[in-house]
Amino acid sequence: MSLAMREPERLSKIVLCNTAPQIGLAEVWNARIKTVCQNGMAAVVDDVLERWFTPSFRAKSPAANESTRNMLLNTPASGYVANCAAVRDYDARDAIAKIQLPTLIISGTFDPVTPPQAGRFMAEKIQGAVYKELPAAHLSNIEAAAAFTSELSGFLKA
Repeated sequence: MSLAMREPERLSKIVLCNTAPQIGLAEVWNARIKTVCQNGMAAVVDDVLERWFTPSFRAKSPAANESTRNMLLNTPASGYVANCAAVRDYDARDAIAKIQLPTLIISGTFDPVTPPQAGRFMAEKIQGAVYKELPAAHLSNIEAAAAFTSELSGFLKA
């Protein structure tokens, strides 16, 4: 989003997947930062996985769930904390209307992190944006991989 707003000449199209111009409340991010600083990544992994994948996907795709768990556990706490702070402090709700590039927005129907209404909000603000909603939670590229790839490929090839 920021690159599309600040340096649009560097891009021909953008795809905004499972994101929002503002994500969550500062107090939620601050609590997560505190937890990770005090107890490490293991303290938040289960909660993160519950937000990132639907219960049915976690049950039927243990390998994807375990792979994502391992990725999180191997993420340096300092990097995760810095990312949380960056997301906490980012608010582009007013600025996204500046985006003038062809834009595909993909949301997950069951995404509690960046819910569909956030995707629809962006689609309303970005002139000409295409909105697609997939039957997934936050990691729709994993949970609804075939549909995600189809939407992404079709948009990029057009």
